[in-house]
Amino acid sequence: MGVGVEGENRLSVEGVGGDKYLADGLVALDATCRLGYFNSCHYLGYLYTHGEVVELDLDRGMDYYGRACDNKVGESCTNLGVLYYAGDQISRDKLKAYTFFDKGCELKSVWAVIGCNWCKFDPVDG
Repeated sequence: MGVGVEGENRLSVEGVGGDKYLADGLVALDATCRLGYFNSCHYLGYLYTHGEVVELDLDRGMDYYGRACDNKVGESCTNLGVLYYAGDQISRDKLKAYTFFDKGCELKSVWAVIGCNWCKFDPVDG
């Protein structure tokens, strides 16, 4: 049983097969993201917002998460909510955080429910 195009690209990025496959894997993930495989967008969002195997690039990572969120990947909506709620790397914005958590809830992301509760019960404005 194969892992599919997204899985193969992800394995390349994670170094399966050696470091020489990393660049090819990133290019392939970007291509599959643009072709409508939005879990690839989500994975690239994760890599760039965490600086894993690529240099940290928050804007790029949030763009990938945004594409995935706009195309019904609830975990990407949740992760955008976390970024805005935490405010570690960007300005804290509870309204944006709640908006993304709410969208994640609509898309059945379990973690988004926790995020919505953070926003509701957090006494800090922002």
